[in-house]
Amino acid sequence: MKMHILRIISLGILCIAVTACTTGPRGDRNSVVSGMGAKQDPEGLVEVGKGFERAGDYVGALSMYQQALQKSPEMIKAQLGIARVLDSAGRADEAASILRRLEGLHPENKAIKRQLAFTYASMRRFDAALAVATKLIVDAEYTPIIHTEDGMPTETGDFLLLDLAGRLSEVTGQSANARDFYDKSLAITPSALQPVQHLALSFALDGNFDTAVAMLQPPLRFPPTKEDAQRTLALIYGLSDQPEAAYEITRALDGMEKAAESRSFYILLPSLPKAMQAEAVLFGGLEKDKLDQYFENVS
Repeated sequence: MKMHILRIISLGILCIAVTACTTGPRGDRNSVVSGMGAKQDPEGLVEVGKGFERAGDYVGALSMYQQALQKSPEMIKAQLGIARVLDSAGRADEAASILRRLEGLHPENKAIKRQLAFTYASMRRFDAALAVATKLIVDAEYTPIIHTEDGMPTETGDFLLLDLAGRLSEVTGQSANARDFYDKSLAITPSALQPVQHLALSFALDGNFDTAVAMLQPPLRFPPTKEDAQRTLALIYGLSDQPEAAYEITRALDGMEKAAESRSFYILLPSLPKAMQAEAVLFGGLEKDKLDQYFENVS
């Protein structure tokens, strides 16, 4: 009976939200384009597009980037914006096609390679994504943040790329490397929530649940990060074979209906191989084909 229940789990149920895998709410388009009459140059259109993108309005963002590209057909920023929006909208294959063409034209451009790493991750091409991300990180020689005498930072790095490299390392079975990337990410931006969440999940994936929960205590006590930390805590309870505790957290956050949909996910999670667990909790779920193949192999 349990196996029958697990067989009917859909990809939608598995897409449990963690910060690294969510998109922002749709914003007020009018507020973003306020004063846009003075921003009809390509650079201005790209900036407006970024505003739409941050607000989760991908239709508006895509329109702005396309308008910028019409005015400046070779503009890399506009093409990168289009690729980002396509990726975020679930059209990663199209985004990758744009990025690979750009990379061929501009092989030294790190912004193109960076976006390609994130897009490959969206496509579940984890090895390819890790190869690109690691090369960028090595080339940049990332070091902890440097402070001046007054305590203000003078140098920062790309903590999100380091965090991505950590998640990719986890999924590809390189936990030690993953934690090194998370540590470097936090050294650069100590207040960032995502590396803390993912480092906690790394410990949970290794069965070190006490450490995982302890790491979440500061963000759980801080109102701006509390909800996201609670979602990560639910994943940790799921990994530790406590589906009801995970369910109760989800019910409090999202209501009974969504929590009921998630219960099967929490029941399934402890029984999956570690690589699949990592993919499920660090990249927002598992693809249905991969689940079907897994069930065929264990049946």
